[in-house]
Amino acid sequence: MAKVWGKGTLMKMKLLMQWDIRSGRDSQYLEFIVGEFLPAVARLGLQIENAWYTLYGDEPQILVAGIAPSEQALHQVLHSQEWDA
Repeated sequence: MAKVWGKGTLMKMKLLMQWDIRSGRDSQYLEFIVGEFLPAVARLGLQIENAWYTLYGDEPQILVAGIAPSEQALHQVLHSQEWDA
């Protein structure tokens, strides 16, 4: 839930996404991220802020943070047909 600081102030929302890359699919993954995922996320109005790659441990390999201008904008993105696709 978004916290609003100050009267009429809209808070940006951060979406954290995490996943693992399928074994042996590193080059296909990179092609997908650069060619499809990042452009699609930008079209939806999310700005990618950070991305992390885990080299060691049992945590997800990839963690990506995207920023939406408001809670309503993030809700629209996550409930869009393009996001589902």
